[in-house]
Amino acid sequence: MNVVLSETEEYRRIKGKHGEPEKEQKRMLGMMLLRGDSVVNLTAEAPPPAQTRIPVDPRGAMRNAPVSGPVPAGLAPPPSLKAPPPPFRPK
Repeated sequence: MNVVLSETEEYRRIKGKHGEPEKEQKRMLGMMLLRGDSVVNLTAEAPPPAQTRIPVDPRGAMRNAPVSGPVPAGLAPPPSLKAPPPPFRPK
């Protein structure tokens, strides 16, 4: 199973030279996809962010659709509205 992460941060430890203390470097990676065969262990450090719900109109998505009238003469209906061809019948 693949894992998709958003707002990913990478923390790296850099060894100091000749007795200097170890440093930690942080960089933003953004969105990242990890292949499932490379994932060994997964730990969540924070809960997912709270999402605000968008109110849904009970009438559905067609509430603002325009109402069309008859097709004017000379205009053909789109191909998706034409009748399907008759089934093939061998003679």
